[in-house]
Amino acid sequence: RMKPAKRSPMRMKAYATFDAYLGTYEFSSGRRIVVARSERRLYSYEPGSERVRGLERVDDLTWVAGPTLLVFTPESYRLTFVKSNSGKVISIRYLEPGSKPIQGKKSTLYREEFVTFRNGGVTLSGTLLIPTSQGRHPAIVLTHGSGAQDRNGYLGNIRFMADHLARHGIAVVRLLE
Repeated sequence: RMKPAKRSPMRMKAYATFDAYLGTYEFSSGRRIVVARSERRLYSYEPGSERVRGLERVDDLTWVAGPTLLVFTPESYRLTFVKSNSGKVISIRYLEPGSKPIQGKKSTLYREEFVTFRNGGVTLSGTLLIPTSQGRHPAIVLTHGSGAQDRNGYLGNIRFMADHLARHGIAVVRLLE
């Protein structure tokens, strides 16, 4: 039986600390979980079920999801990020109440690079997701709307779109504000 999670809020200025957790995690069953973030929290998306959940921080490695997007109790599942000896996030441990945990490996279907573009006095920067498949790839630029958002978008939606496109062979630039 899982104990109720003691919550530890994510501080606004510390959100970039969790960028190492972002990406797609694949389970042996073929199931995937994509992790994104906004300026306030992490989010998970499950392609196929189309389930999106906000994740509430328990500690730096453990996060919980509730029954709907931003409702965290009762706990529906718990994600624990697993790091290698060198400190790199390599997998997640997924645990639903009453079930055995399963391990999902961080996918390498695309790579990410920070990029900068200059045109006269204007500089744009963002994150480029490049499919790992061979050959040339079509590309798209995603940007967010106004307000308190970053290159991941409100509720992580831009990150989820970018992940989907990159997994399907399209290079994506997510622009910073």
